Amino acid sequence: ATNVTGNSATLNATVNANGGTTSALTIKYSTSQSDVDAGNGTTATVSPTSVTGSTNTSVSAAITGLTASTTYYFRVSATNGAGTANGSTLSFTTGPPAPIFSYSGASSPLTLSVGTAMTPLTISTSSVIEPMQVTTLAGSSWGYADGTGTSARFNSPTGVAVDGSGNLYVADARNHRIRKIVVSTGAVTTLAGSTSGYVDGTGTSARFNYPTTVVPDGSGKLYVADKFNHLIRQIDLSNNSVTTLAGSGGTTFANGTGTAATFNYPHGVALNGNGKLYVADQSNYRIREIDLSNNSVTTLAGSTSGYADGNGTAAKFISPIGVAVDGTGNVYVGDMVNYRIRKVTSGGVVTTLAGSTSGYADGTGTAAQFFNPAGVAVDGSGNLYVADGGNARIRKLVVSTGVVTTLAGSTNGFADGNSTSTKFWNPVGVAVDGAGNVYVAEEVNHRIRRISRYSISPALPAGLSFDPATGTISGTPTAITASKVYTVTASNGGGTGTTPITLSVEAPMMTTAASAIGETTATTGGTVASSYTGITERGVVWHTATGPTISNNKQVEGSTTTGTFSVNLTGLPSNTTIYIRSYVTYGSSLTDYGNELTFKTNALGTFSNVSKTFGDAKFSLTAPTAVSTGLFSYGSSDPAVATVS
Repeated sequence: ATNVTGNSATLNATVNANGGTTSALTIKYSTSQSDVDAGNGTTATVSPTSVTGSTNTSVSAAITGLTASTTYYFRVSATNGAGTANGSTLSFTTGPPAPIFSYSGASSPLTLSVGTAMTPLTISTSSVIEPMQVTTLAGSSWGYADGTGTSARFNSPTGVAVDGSGNLYVADARNHRIRKIVVSTGAVTTLAGSTSGYVDGTGTSARFNYPTTVVPDGSGKLYVADKFNHLIRQIDLSNNSVTTLAGSGGTTFANGTGTAATFNYPHGVALNGNGKLYVADQSNYRIREIDLSNNSVTTLAGSTSGYADGNGTAAKFISPIGVAVDGTGNVYVGDMVNYRIRKVTSGGVVTTLAGSTSGYADGTGTAAQFFNPAGVAVDGSGNLYVADGGNARIRKLVVSTGVVTTLAGSTNGFADGNSTSTKFWNPVGVAVDGAGNVYVAEEVNHRIRRISRYSISPALPAGLSFDPATGTISGTPTAITASKVYTVTASNGGGTGTTPITLSVEAPMMTTAASAIGETTATTGGTVASSYTGITERGVVWHTATGPTISNNKQVEGSTTTGTFSVNLTGLPSNTTIYIRSYVTYGSSLTDYGNELTFKTNALGTFSNVSKTFGDAKFSLTAPTAVSTGLFSYGSSDPAVATVS
């Protein structure tokens, strides 16, 4: 059975009509094996409906309406002129119910305020949620550029590793650089490297030649497989200085200390918890071990090219690419050209966990198939993740059982989305963090992808963050955003579920631009967000310098409600730049201010003194000097001749 979900599956069989034509072709299924063995059960619609000739023909039946987490049995039967034949009875188990989840205690629509931290929204669910949502963390088309998210560019990133502080490290192979990504923001920077070459140094003065994998030690060191230089390098993250840990640059095979040892295209590196660094020495067909206390290099397993399980040098690999180490010291190897996943104990004993010949098949142990498996990563629950490059998929292997399933991917290409619809192109590097997020270095698409439990669309308002491991929404909004519906998606083996949340962001305090500006007066106001409670006062403060507060000058509006208000400012100095901010006082004498605006009051009217002689009398007009509303003074030079009234 394939395409198994919580309520559907595709039943597959192979039928040979032995030279004739089938007159009846059925697949029956039931939750009872005895019913199926007896020829009973539900009859599925088979395609094609008949088979002719002497070749094996694949037939299938898509069935729906199944019960989640339930084992079903099925059998194919075919009839021709010679009689009826039955296939063997097979079984499959449906996945869990598709996820049902919601945000605990969240009102929708939810109105937030700029500059005010929101109460985090957390997911409430009893469903099984699996990491099946694929998004692009960073990268776009090929090239080289630091930046955030898709504005950054890589050129064939081949290795990725995560630390415990939310940082991702990338071996950007064809850019010959080591890059760093802050997972929470997607910000990409360059730690070290520039053009191709070999130079120890600091930052961009150092040079690598096609670095393929990286691993941090948690104590400020980063180890790099510098593949085409045939070296293992070390970066001190405190100053990004690069030194050579082991290797001479030669391509022979030699154990030794530091530069006395040689590697031949080392591709993968991994650390255990006891100061040992393991190297997938690809063209020497060996797994090497470096004791970091003295940089001595020895061989853990492998010898000449080939395939053989065994102890130490009795074992054989072909193109070991990826390595990962679990908490008990076991080393896992992506043995690329052997199409297998191998396990090496700390004592050097090599066994095959899964895989056989080249191909694609989920299954257990050697029944599973890979096509050029490369990078591997192990989590704390005994699961191994495999970058199955040739199959364009990320596979999951349960170490204790050898069961291999497909986590994400389908055919070559690029598409984010649910795991069954997403596409990769030659994924070669893989890492997993403590929350279960899986990160993929994608060589041909030049991107770093993330496989997580939850995804959200569209992107949240500025200042808010979404945790793909838990679905939690948190943060402090920084920009006004109109009401919008955001859809959160989660999946498991049973299907996909969604939940909507409607959010808007309004200004907490918005100052209204001044109007009706006079020499000493103006009209202004503001808007108090609906999120405020316990309001005791609102109004506008002003000052002749920036940053006015209620300790300067204030005009109280008088109401204690939210919403828009206006006030008239009086007593302003004329011909002066005035700084204003709306304000609200609430709670225990807390005060918030709106955005600051400025305006300039008008200048006072100016008139020259005027005098005029009419006949025998001289009249004068004297301009006021105090306020613009002052009275003009009229006088006569000879009141005996004439007076002014």
